[in-house]
Amino acid sequence: MTYTATFKVMGKQYSSQGKTKEECLENLNVPHNFARGVGILSLSKKENDKELTEERVLPQVLAQRIFSQSPNVRKVHLKQVGLRFSL
Repeated sequence: MTYTATFKVMGKQYSSQGKTKEECLENLNVPHNFARGVGILSLSKKENDKELTEERVLPQVLAQRIFSQSPNVRKVHLKQVGLRFSL
């Protein structure tokens, strides 16, 4: 089972992969100054031959916090974002 996260903001797209939903979200590497707008976060889960995808619109404040330079702020908000997905 593999998870893929894609974050689209300001005309750019960033992707990451991981074995768990949390690992996948933590691996997203978006420069802090690019997370200054509303972003679309999509999470895909590939299991055997099936692929499930969910998309969520993230407000500007939440987008800035999940890519914050502070590890504590980032960890708390990544957990909140992970709860928005049912995969």
